[in-house]
Amino acid sequence: MMCIPFSRPWHGRFAGRQALAGLLAAALHGPAIAQFTLPSSPPSGSPVTASGGFCSPPALGAPCATGGLATLGNAEPSPGFSLGNPIHLANGNKYQLDIDLPPNRSAPGLELVRHYNGLSSQAGALGRNWSLSYDTVLQRRSTGWRLRQADGSFKDITAPLPTPEGFRWGLPNGQQLDFDAQGRLTGIQAGREALLRIERHAGPHALAGLIKRVESASGHGLEFHYQTLHGQAVLQAVDTPLGRFHYQYGQPAPDSGHAAPRLEAVARPDGLQRLYHYEVRHQAGNPYTLTGISLQSQGAAPQRLITWEYDAHGRVISLRQHGRTLPALHVDYLRSARGTRSGITRIRSVNGAQHTIEFRRAGGGYRVLNRGAANPELTDAPVTYDSAWRLSGLDGLHLQRAPGGEPVRVIPQAPGWPGLLFELQRHPAQYHWRSHATGQTTLRADASGRPARLHYANGDSLELRRDAQGRPVSLHYAAARTARQYITRLQWRGRQLQRIEHPFEIETRQYDAYGRITQRRIQRPAIFGAPAASFQEAFDYDEHGRLLRHALPEGGALHYRWRPPGTVPNTLETLHWEDVQGRIQPVVASTRNQPGYHYGNGLELLTLARSSPHADTLVLSNGENALWVQERHYDAQGRVQHDRHEFPAAEHYDHSTYLHDTQSRLQAARHQRPGSADRWWYAWQADGTLAALKHNSTTARSAHPREASGLPLAAAGRALEYGPSRRLETIATESTGATIARYRHNAFGHRIVKQPADGRVTHFLYAHDRLVAEAVSERGDASLTINRRYLYAGLTPVGMIAYPPDGPPRLYAVHADLSGAPRMLTDASQRLRWLASYSPTGQAEHVAGDLPFPLRLPGQYADEETDWHDNLLRTYAADSGHYLEPDPLGPLPGSDAYGYARQQPWRYADPHGLILFAFDGTRYSADSMSNAWILAQAYRDGPAHYHSGPGNSLFLDWDAVVAWRAGRILENQWQALLTSLEQQPAGATVPIDIIGFSRGAALARHFGNRIASHMQDGLFSVDDPLRGRVSACLDLR
Repeated sequence: MMCIPFSRPWHGRFAGRQALAGLLAAALHGPAIAQFTLPSSPPSGSPVTASGGFCSPPALGAPCATGGLATLGNAEPSPGFSLGNPIHLANGNKYQLDIDLPPNRSAPGLELVRHYNGLSSQAGALGRNWSLSYDTVLQRRSTGWRLRQADGSFKDITAPLPTPEGFRWGLPNGQQLDFDAQGRLTGIQAGREALLRIERHAGPHALAGLIKRVESASGHGLEFHYQTLHGQAVLQAVDTPLGRFHYQYGQPAPDSGHAAPRLEAVARPDGLQRLYHYEVRHQAGNPYTLTGISLQSQGAAPQRLITWEYDAHGRVISLRQHGRTLPALHVDYLRSARGTRSGITRIRSVNGAQHTIEFRRAGGGYRVLNRGAANPELTDAPVTYDSAWRLSGLDGLHLQRAPGGEPVRVIPQAPGWPGLLFELQRHPAQYHWRSHATGQTTLRADASGRPARLHYANGDSLELRRDAQGRPVSLHYAAARTARQYITRLQWRGRQLQRIEHPFEIETRQYDAYGRITQRRIQRPAIFGAPAASFQEAFDYDEHGRLLRHALPEGGALHYRWRPPGTVPNTLETLHWEDVQGRIQPVVASTRNQPGYHYGNGLELLTLARSSPHADTLVLSNGENALWVQERHYDAQGRVQHDRHEFPAAEHYDHSTYLHDTQSRLQAARHQRPGSADRWWYAWQADGTLAALKHNSTTARSAHPREASGLPLAAAGRALEYGPSRRLETIATESTGATIARYRHNAFGHRIVKQPADGRVTHFLYAHDRLVAEAVSERGDASLTINRRYLYAGLTPVGMIAYPPDGPPRLYAVHADLSGAPRMLTDASQRLRWLASYSPTGQAEHVAGDLPFPLRLPGQYADEETDWHDNLLRTYAADSGHYLEPDPLGPLPGSDAYGYARQQPWRYADPHGLILFAFDGTRYSADSMSNAWILAQAYRDGPAHYHSGPGNSLFLDWDAVVAWRAGRILENQWQALLTSLEQQPAGATVPIDIIGFSRGAALARHFGNRIASHMQDGLFSVDDPLRGRVSACLDLR
């Protein structure tokens, strides 16, 4: 594992520098012990996270100190010392970070984040060894000033400035920490704006100095309540915008000689409890060492997650994770590091695997010298440093520094991005990277060190301008090849974005007193000869901020019914559609403790995990009669090996077998169905493009001419033209120049209008970064009407409303497979109206039914004119299995420039054209994650059926359903990344942090950047009620 810092930014906030830090994290990630390690513990993060770095830890604190609210990380990159949840491999300290209420961008600084240190002896409001993220303390010593940070670590700092109330000290990111005269944290400032205010109890009082209330600049607040146990005041409950959290305590046995309380349970507002164990048989005499964690939902037995055992020095010597197939680990501290003598720690697995780490104390902390391994699958990994013990090389990566020691150039080993190089330049402040595929891309900073201009190798550019408050007010896109420009203008009212003005779309929003969008209006000018269009929708919420009614632009509404707060699960019970005449029809409903749906037409879909930890069986039935059965088999690496679909009523079947190469890319496939059998063989380029394909007896080689920045000039005999936002705008026949199709996009990069050669104009509407409706205008028609609406449960389509011109609207049920790809469409009478078969790379072939249906793999819309798929922010060539455009977010560890879903389209999905999702399908285990609390709570939930049912992604946090206020759904997913590391599956690529600032999605990424830039090792995970756990191998951008 690699710990990587975020060096102090120029002028406080240059994101390019933070991006380089993330790139280092990716490139420097050495051979992990993923074969037998536990998932990493999630770091803290919030919009007011201190800029800092990692991994020169003292005895206490996070082994890979990412920093957090009022907590600095370390300043230099270094290979990490963490194991499991984690354990510090040099000193054996058990560190635990648990998040009750995750950070929320709309309420900066508001969070409930707890730190535990096994080697600590400190007692606070959470009992012994625990602290809150607000517990950073300013201390004055004879040698100077220091921070005793909330995570247990200490940082020497420069002298703070005195204030009338106490002291103020500036963080490297430009924010300031306020302390009272006793050194207790009282607030966080950003310039002249107070981001956070902490009110404490005054003395003389038993609660003197303890937190009474925490209030964000947004107006949201936390109210703290206490009780007295054994003479000590401890936190009893906290009232939050999501409800009340309860904290319960116990006491060591009388014969232990200790009486201080210890935290034993935390109960969420929905009733789920996290239980902490302190078992004498595992403690070696210390009654405050944490020996295990369990989860317990209402009415269910506790489920043990993990067990730790300690030696007499308080060091963890073994750990075992429950409910998973990972073997137990044992830690041997063979030699301590003293002076110039190195230390050695060995990790042993019960399956025989071993890993040894050699380290020493230098440069003010620990430094890894060698990560040798007795396991032949894990090669020795020497680490090199310069004379100041700063990292200079690791595993083929070269790190070059300026004379002052600052990293300025990184040359990583990145097979998916041949020729990759990163550089950081101080004057002028800019960051750039280059590869063979994309040439050089440069990000420049403004005078305040903020991202201001992005320049591509082909001359395309994007310029971001801000107002005096630092809010983006315009984005200027320019295409060098066509000399065209698009300008997006943004209007704000305080923190609320009121108007987004783009040449092809104007969006205006209205909010209620709680900052929730109540109305949204979309206006589009006349495009491609079709008339101007206007769409307006409205939203109503309950007292808990959950969506109750969505008034549709075409008339009618969608109605949501939720289970009461505090019940298990607290999720959506039903989704109903109300037509224009007021008739209400059920779309889907969920049954408690059962993964799947009841469709409005009476069909029932159920998923099972029968022979693996993944969902491997899907059954669609109408009572006892099965209409569709899917059975899936996985290999030992979790790759899809066999996929069988049986459709008895349609007298059809699909049997597929997949083979993978040594890099787990799809290599060969066999597909059998009635009357035919097809075989495919694939060869891939390092950058993810298809080198060659053999389909049965026909071999084809794939090569597309590209311009300097990697955009294609032509493909499949078609000439391509990209617009200023670097989205595909015009397709023409290469030989004749005849136009095949024209497209236009909005400020977010979404394709909003298309016109094929027949002249028909189609408008597209989006919500939560999903296509939700189509509106058509025939040639010469004076009207534009919505003709289709798509209904989702999370990432999965579950319904479609068709509005025919000559009849009443009709509701259809959409049935998707275990990968989220639609396979069937049925009507109100359960009749089959569409059935499709898929190629190994996701190209659909119509099998039966009389209706067309364009949705494909998650996030994809198939275009008849090309058979390519619009993938929200990129174009996917389904016949070739890769994107036409390089990843707009740039190089990521374990990724490639053009590849789709790691060349495993039935294991992973990429619904945004940016982020990789793993359809794990895990059911009924403590690892399953509920979507609502992944994104709003973001810590390990109970059994998968805890949040079964459709539409969980509609309840993201107290910002409620529509994610516009937080910068759209993409940022909400990044919020979850901050706190979901516990769910990372064994063997997964450790994610990273990288700049994301380009194309039409720049608006969303701008909001998310400040969160993403402080993270690494992130994992986004969604418990889709049908698909099981959907984990994002996000490689956090």
